[in-house]
Amino acid sequence: MDGEKNDTRSSFSAEDLERIAKAVDSDRNLSEFFINSVVYQVEKNMDRRTKLRMFYARASVIIFFAILAPSAWFGMQNLVSVSVSDKIEAKNKENLQLLGQRMDTALSKAEGQFKADTQQKFSALETQIQVDTLHLSLIAGIIYLDVSNDYVQEDVDILMRNFAKADKLPALKEKTDFPLIVDKAISSLMRLNELNNLYTLENQFPKIIASNPQTVNRLVVFYGEQLVGSIYPPNRWSAHDMKQFQTYLQLAQGSNQYVQYLPIDILVEYRLAGEKPSSTIDALVTSISKLSPEQQLSVLTTLVKYSDASFWQASPDSSGLRMAEVTTQFLKAYEKPLLALAQQPAVNSLMKSKLQSSSLHHRPLHEAMSAYYLQ
Repeated sequence: MDGEKNDTRSSFSAEDLERIAKAVDSDRNLSEFFINSVVYQVEKNMDRRTKLRMFYARASVIIFFAILAPSAWFGMQNLVSVSVSDKIEAKNKENLQLLGQRMDTALSKAEGQFKADTQQKFSALETQIQVDTLHLSLIAGIIYLDVSNDYVQEDVDILMRNFAKADKLPALKEKTDFPLIVDKAISSLMRLNELNNLYTLENQFPKIIASNPQTVNRLVVFYGEQLVGSIYPPNRWSAHDMKQFQTYLQLAQGSNQYVQYLPIDILVEYRLAGEKPSSTIDALVTSISKLSPEQQLSVLTTLVKYSDASFWQASPDSSGLRMAEVTTQFLKAYEKPLLALAQQPAVNSLMKSKLQSSSLHHRPLHEAMSAYYLQ
């Protein structure tokens, strides 16, 4: 037990013990001074016998402070040391409990973080599998529609459902080939006359469509053909078709594929002008001369193609026939400036070369070109 007490006292700092000792000495000196003062006053008024008794009393007090006080001090010191030791031990226990709680909390957080990280990686893998699977399904669907002349509506419906899913997957829409997938789907829907599904794709992916010049030009031509081939006058044209044509035309004007939409732009303006020459059309026809010989020939060829619906429609419909009628009138109205373009040496040479090397499939078109421009 003594050893334990010594160990306990040793944990109590010397500085603390010194402060306590000074306080006790101060109290003892003050007590001695007070007692001496009282004794002095009493001695003045007491007889010798009483003084003798007081001497003994005084001696007793001195003995107490001289002999017993140190013992009391050490006892108090032990008491204080034990009290402090108990407090320190209690504090240590409290710190250990707090440490244990903190470790439990840290372990719980680590376990939770591990679970969260695992779940996050699993979710990312699951999403990647979903993206890759849907990506392949879209490619398969557009290839099938692109090469198939006979299809069932269910095939288109499946493709559209897959595009609806793709619209909710940013990782799929960010793939580098996704604009091409959308472009091919739009091309097939145009060819199959699936207009409602075409409108759906336009609403789902406007930014992706706008980012692809090929798709923009494709839609300029499509909506332009819808307008030029309409059996109604311009004031009764579809407001939707006119709006889409103007939207895509504005986008196309910022691209370097001007030659692809210029012929249809000319024909739309021709119809808007009441199928008569106008200053706007004059400017468009003049702009053809600013193109390269190859591009000039491309514009002239497209205009001749539109003059006969059989050149661009397997089974000409009312829209194709109306467009052919409008184009034929335009070619007659602007025969001189177009002939001047075709008779330029570079353009004329290219035209003859195309006629000589044309396949059986394209020969009727090039013969028509000769009939118009190689007079």
